[in-house]
Amino acid sequence: MFAKYLMTSSLVAAIALTPMASAPAQAQDARDVIGGLLLGGAIGVAIGAASQQPRTRVIVPQQPQTQPARPSQPRVVRPAIPATEAGRQVQTALNYFGFDAGFVDGQVGPATRSAVERYQAFQGYPVNGRSFPEPQALHLIQAYQWANNGGAAQTGLRGQPLLNAYAQHLAGTLAPATPLPATTVVPAGATAATTTVIVNPATTTVVPAPGTNGPVQVVAATSGGAIPNLFAGASTAPSLSSRCDAVALQGQANGGMMTLGTLSNPGFALSEQFCVARAGAVSQGQDLTQAIPNLTLADITVQCEGFSDAIAAQTAVLDTMTPQQALGSAQGFAYSTGIPQAELAGTARVCLGVGYDADDMEMALGSALILVSTGEPAYGELLGHHLREGFGIAANGDAARAWYDISLTAVEAGAPSVFNPADAGRLPLIRQAVAMTLGGQPVPVPAAAPAAPAAQNALPTFQVNQ
Repeated sequence: MFAKYLMTSSLVAAIALTPMASAPAQAQDARDVIGGLLLGGAIGVAIGAASQQPRTRVIVPQQPQTQPARPSQPRVVRPAIPATEAGRQVQTALNYFGFDAGFVDGQVGPATRSAVERYQAFQGYPVNGRSFPEPQALHLIQAYQWANNGGAAQTGLRGQPLLNAYAQHLAGTLAPATPLPATTVVPAGATAATTTVIVNPATTTVVPAPGTNGPVQVVAATSGGAIPNLFAGASTAPSLSSRCDAVALQGQANGGMMTLGTLSNPGFALSEQFCVARAGAVSQGQDLTQAIPNLTLADITVQCEGFSDAIAAQTAVLDTMTPQQALGSAQGFAYSTGIPQAELAGTARVCLGVGYDADDMEMALGSALILVSTGEPAYGELLGHHLREGFGIAANGDAARAWYDISLTAVEAGAPSVFNPADAGRLPLIRQAVAMTLGGQPVPVPAAAPAAPAAQNALPTFQVNQ
């Protein structure tokens, strides 16, 4: 029965109405009542008065055991990662633009992968430090070459802003760099000068140095030709945890997270807020799982996988349905189970944190959908983020905008806010960034009202008979 994946009603009733800010306290209250998931139809052991008795810890001294001497093993020396010219080019370019890849040795290690992730985040590419497609690498190298051949001197820029200038150069909105005069070394007594230019296989226009009458000799470069994929064979599936790590590092480099007053990159601002929501969901999930006795995190993860499988059909069509259609289908599914909505929402809240912590996007998507369908519209923001960035589902800008609107409108109308509710500027920032990124004109931002702590007091309280 599907119910075996759900929490007992007493625990979940407490969990379901728990705001993120008070999860630890409510988790303790739930622990005092009853806990456990339904495993094979058997309810977990309730915590009664006996569990509150002080426990005596008995320490039994162990006799030291003599370990037999182990024969010496030959030391295994593993070969280092082979250095490549392509690796050196990428590391040099990353360092030049401020994405610290460490020492330039041509070896693709953790520092290089981390730098690649920060570069991918800055450019708006899918972030995966183990996958660096050739177009991304070529853009980096060509930007580096452009900057060193007059682009930096012309613009007066340094570091990452040069990448933006290079994009403007490619779009034709930036004046082309003035070519630097070539330097020709003429040996004493030479009657004719010869200019030797080393070029890459790409199309290159060679301009002789001023005053040079001799022929121009073109020599093919001795590098390996086209830049290879340094991460060939690695998984290309995007990882939200890696994405958020890169976003956090880039935010630090930018001097802090974007606000409504510094909204220069609305897409990146939405990514920052996606990661804020993810971190909040993971933290809440960890607090709630600690309130479930007799089950390890591995046990809970197995149960959440079953929960995710049961609602997979609902999440698979999110990118092809309007929010109203998706919610109608999800609500019909929820009612068909016969499970109280509080229990369903409590399970979804736990599995949301488990899913994000394990980078299981299907689990996270399904949990967020169930939470919205059971009357918590603030979680619709997560569906908008997933549909905008394509994590766990095909990207769909129109569907993302619709989910953002449903969630933001509901919270603005008084529905409880669950992600960093103390930040009064968060929702206006998301509203403005969505309008700037997914189409339409930026909307006027109303003055932020002071946060009303009475919202939490409006939640019902429960008296538990001891």
